[in-house]
Amino acid sequence: MNITPYARVGRSPLIKAVGLQKNFKEIYYTKTLELDCYASGCFSCPNYKNVEFAEFMPPQIQTKAKQCCASCPFAQYKTVYKEHVKYINEKNMFGYARRLTAIPLKLLLVYHFGSPNPQGIVRGYNTTQLAAYLGCSPRSVRNANITLAEYGYIHVLESLKKNHFDVMLMEYKDYAKTAREGGRGYATFNKEFLDEIMQITDINQLRVFLRVALDLDTKKDPEEEISYSSLQRFLPDYCKKGVIQKALSAASRLYNLAFDNDKIKFTLNTIFHGRTEYKNSQISGENEISEYIRKIDSSIEEVNQAILEDKPFEAEFLSDQEIEPSITSKIKNAKLYVAFELSAEDFKDLGLLVSTYSIDAVKKVIRYIHKNYVAKLKTIDNFGALARTLLKDETFPLNLQSTSL
Repeated sequence: MNITPYARVGRSPLIKAVGLQKNFKEIYYTKTLELDCYASGCFSCPNYKNVEFAEFMPPQIQTKAKQCCASCPFAQYKTVYKEHVKYINEKNMFGYARRLTAIPLKLLLVYHFGSPNPQGIVRGYNTTQLAAYLGCSPRSVRNANITLAEYGYIHVLESLKKNHFDVMLMEYKDYAKTAREGGRGYATFNKEFLDEIMQITDINQLRVFLRVALDLDTKKDPEEEISYSSLQRFLPDYCKKGVIQKALSAASRLYNLAFDNDKIKFTLNTIFHGRTEYKNSQISGENEISEYIRKIDSSIEEVNQAILEDKPFEAEFLSDQEIEPSITSKIKNAKLYVAFELSAEDFKDLGLLVSTYSIDAVKKVIRYIHKNYVAKLKTIDNFGALARTLLKDETFPLNLQSTSL
């Protein structure tokens, strides 16, 4: 059983799992600059009648009237504040599913870290291993699966192997859809965040921390002030101010909390901010893979040159990377190595794979591709796409998708 360094978790299923907010209205204000007709003297302007009755004027007069107003040296503007009311109904936005208790909620998160395929299917779960990770009994895992299936979050695919099963995340295919297509987006969580979530024992602390993490996902500075009344909207009715304070007072490394009379300030520890860490990991992974492949290409160039000039050479590094000579030189009877010659876009794609899987997994698939494609001079239309396909292929002999639980 494996767990990936990062996971996409859909906003819709997680919001429903934590608890839908009770319907409420949100009042907000906008500020605009508008022409002050009195201060500007518009009513005494000869052009005023042309503007006031523009719809009845010929097109050329309409155009001239607009130009006159746009260049008026007497124009003065005032700040206008407008009140707006937005009605929030999360049941209409996300659909309805029953709120989850601790073990099913944690289990739903864990399944997202299993590298789902495009259909949302995650394979190879072991009940005993899951129970050990969640700190519960195998029976609790089985009961949680029944709950998740009954509430519509997952579909369990039983295996012929005892205590093994696969899972389908029911809404996974909608995560990447645009709002127009009916998508509700997703948050990026990292394994460090997941590990910390597993340590939480208070169900309301778990619900609040997950809901806040969704709100902070896209923020560059992951902090937010939330009123008690806002928290109460998605928590059970018994969660008054005292209950919330007690729940959030339990020790956790996820957030730094500052309690006020009517609100709480949440500041997420940056190492648990999945989206930021994911971007940093992409950059780091791209740099590491670029250095690795360029070192291979550089070694190949040096060794090939030595072979052609009948000079001694050292190919131990290439042998360690399972790279062997494969083409015969036209100049002399000797076999030469084939270099990668990847583009900047290929390096970027491989950096993304490092974030999704691991550096060791990506290096192994690179060596596999060299042996079975590059060395045989096979055409590769998209190196990154080929690497991703191989890593996702469950029959791939070098499949190393993540860190084992």
